[in-house]
Amino acid sequence: SGVSAGIIGYVENIYISESYNKGIVGVNDLALASSSRDWYYAGGLVGHTGNDNTLTIVNSYNVGDVNAGDKTGGGLVGYLYSGIQMTAINSYNAGKITASIGKFKHGGILGESYSQNDVVIDNSYYLKGDSCRYGGIVFDNSELADGTLYKKLHEYAKDEIFGTVWKQNVGEDA
Repeated sequence: SGVSAGIIGYVENIYISESYNKGIVGVNDLALASSSRDWYYAGGLVGHTGNDNTLTIVNSYNVGDVNAGDKTGGGLVGYLYSGIQMTAINSYNAGKITASIGKFKHGGILGESYSQNDVVIDNSYYLKGDSCRYGGIVFDNSELADGTLYKKLHEYAKDEIFGTVWKQNVGEDA
């Protein structure tokens, strides 16, 4: 068994705001992750959650690749356990997800959830080529490079959460 993440491997009741990961998450040897583990969760920000808790991610991002072998991997969160309420607001993942599409799951924002009803994704984006059965909005690298994505994030204002923290110098910050 194993967990890896860009910020926190295992969490219970946490609010993550204005945070990011730019490093590679997971294992370098994908064959090792595949063969030696009963389960393995990798997430760009959070790897795995406890049960009956909340996880809120606001104005945060991951641009590091997430490598989970043939197990579960997600751009922001790897796996939500039973009873978790996850909310991702005004955030994005631009990292490449390498994980199974068979028995275990992967996703641009969330890899897998014990219950789909416990997931709320609002104005959060994932890179074209990945999937996210829990919601989210697809973007491509050109929208990151030309400032379109940051403009969409910057203009967010809802329930006392504001996207004004998002700024980009086009041509320099892509």
